[in-house]
Amino acid sequence: MSDSNINVNNSVSFDDYLKLRHSSGKANSYYQDSGELTQRAIAVSCALELIRAQVSSGSGYQLDAQLRQLSTFADQIQDALKVNDQ
Repeated sequence: MSDSNINVNNSVSFDDYLKLRHSSGKANSYYQDSGELTQRAIAVSCALELIRAQVSSGSGYQLDAQLRQLSTFADQIQDALKVNDQ
């Protein structure tokens, strides 16, 4: 599995989900422009990619233990991607 060739949606590559686009003086991303269900799917995809990297690193990470943390990882990713409109 190649990181740069993962396609979650036919028109948007995995790498494009979090890239910023600039228009009208405002920066946004596909993630920010998506609904809640799509944002969750993107966060879960990111978490799965992190788990894949950890398990394949040979550092002793166990797949079943990491998958039990999938929801927590996705929650943390979503929290980190929240935009403060202050």
